Amino acid sequence: MKSVIISCPTLQYELKTALQEAGNDTPIKFIPQRLHAVPQELHTHLQTVIDSITDVDRIYICISSCGGSTLGLKATTAELVIPRTRDCVDILLSQKEKHIEDIDRPFDGCLFTKGWADFNENSEDSLKNLTKRKGKEYAESYMRKLYGSFNKFYYIDTGLGHMEDIETRMEPMVKVLDGSTCKICGGFGVLRKIATGNIDSDFIVVPKGETVENVDFLQWVF
Repeated sequence: MKSVIISCPTLQYELKTALQEAGNDTPIKFIPQRLHAVPQELHTHLQTVIDSITDVDRIYICISSCGGSTLGLKATTAELVIPRTRDCVDILLSQKEKHIEDIDRPFDGCLFTKGWADFNENSEDSLKNLTKRKGKEYAESYMRKLYGSFNKFYYIDTGLGHMEDIETRMEPMVKVLDGSTCKICGGFGVLRKIATGNIDSDFIVVPKGETVENVDFLQWVF
């Protein structure tokens, strides 16, 4: 079955690793980073990309239900396969031998991998970029207002040797927020299932001609 993957760039390191491990050369189309914060524009972008693909049987969408951006997508050109996860963090925390309902996810802080550290650093409103544009005092005040009481940082160790890099890059933010850090494990099992073609109950399969429905996604429970 000929396939293509549309993915959030925050998953790039783990997705490429999963494909390499499986000897899978499925092409990847990464969405523009800026769309991550604007679900409606992301939805429009995804539909445009889906409509433009005419030579595959299956399109994997590694965006999950993030911000509702995949809700209502139409499988106009091929079957769609979408993780039932709430967002990309769920995908990174997932384990290949378990189902997504068993994901052990903390909700009292912010979670980072190398991909998410990239996302944070490249943002116009990152501590680094705000400091350059508006000065240290403004940037630090903005970060304290933005994060509020969230000052616990969880670094997801996906086994790719990124931990030192994540710690170094996030250290300035942690200091500004007087935060704490903790390491947790992530097996990116959903991506490994995609790489090996193991499409089980962790995925929504939308036949060509049908539409993505919201009821199938894992729901937020705090």
